[in-house]
Amino acid sequence: MSDKDRVYCLMFDVMSIREHLYFNQKIYCIEGFEDFETHGKASTISNLALVFMLRGLYKMWKQPGAYYLNRRSTKVEIFFLLNFLMEFLDTCPSAGLEVVSTLCDMGVNSVKALKQFGVSKKTHFFRFLDQEISARFEPPHLLK
Repeated sequence: MSDKDRVYCLMFDVMSIREHLYFNQKIYCIEGFEDFETHGKASTISNLALVFMLRGLYKMWKQPGAYYLNRRSTKVEIFFLLNFLMEFLDTCPSAGLEVVSTLCDMGVNSVKALKQFGVSKKTHFFRFLDQEISARFEPPHLLK
């Protein structure tokens, strides 16, 4: 990819999923419990998925980046959303990708997480790793 094609927007959202356990024979384990990757697993069945997706701004490409399964809990969601967002933003430059924008809905936890970066009604940008990143919200949610 050219340098211009590596410019992307990071989209993230928390979505409800059906509670379901599944035995994965390939890795011989039961899946469907809370799973926070490097932050550990839990014994409760997940009903939410935090999903990160990359979308090219100059070249039309989309790529799922990561997902994490958790159970509805506001404090846990904000903590992990913030940590996973920082991890994701930290990892992408090493893959040669340049983040210039984030896009999310106006969910309470998404707004609170971005506020931790300094985003407000007056300031729609935040700095991360010496780069200015635009924080945007989905237009349909803004109209509501």
